Amino acid sequence: PQRKQTVSAMSRRAGPAAMLLAGLLLLAGCAGKPPAALPPCPDTGLMLGAAQLYDFKAGAEQTEPNRIIAASIENYRGACRYENGRMDFELELDFSAWRGAQGTTLERGQFPYFIAVLDAEESILQRQGFSTTVPFDKTGAGLKTEKHRLRLPLAEPKDAAGYKVVIGFQLTPEQLAYNRGSEKPAPAPEKAAKPQKKKKKQTSP
Repeated sequence: PQRKQTVSAMSRRAGPAAMLLAGLLLLAGCAGKPPAALPPCPDTGLMLGAAQLYDFKAGAEQTEPNRIIAASIENYRGACRYENGRMDFELELDFSAWRGAQGTTLERGQFPYFIAVLDAEESILQRQGFSTTVPFDKTGAGLKTEKHRLRLPLAEPKDAAGYKVVIGFQLTPEQLAYNRGSEKPAPAPEKAAKPQKKKKKQTSP
């Protein structure tokens, strides 16, 4: 049986990490709508640009024939419970992975990812890295589910509504740039040349 991993250590506020996370969240509520009497679960979602991971042959162009391996966070589910001034948040993540043209001999793939907890101001309260190993079947693909328990200190159950839980792969700068390739801003339109005013001919009296 798979052991549950616990994210409980409070981390310092990280400047670069906060810049990556703040404003880049694709948020969705917990799976299912709880009864009104239950405390709200924190908003949970995937970091934009970090829901997929692609690895290519070193030094080669980042195209399909040069891909070694790929993975995706397919789904997430959560349930929360408030007790004795804290909230326990049970989180399940579904991963899928597959081999590329350059990884046909691989039997499994190992993929680093993170879970972060942000407060209402999007300051990082908790952030911890994990790794999941996905075995491949005969078709070169595989699935894996990871389970976690997050413990949030709360004065009141309603305070959970101000928290955000963010999930994503731990990517290199090159992998993140590849994922965000389609998000590049369009080039600014060229300024049209102003029509030249014709000089009036002076006529002698």
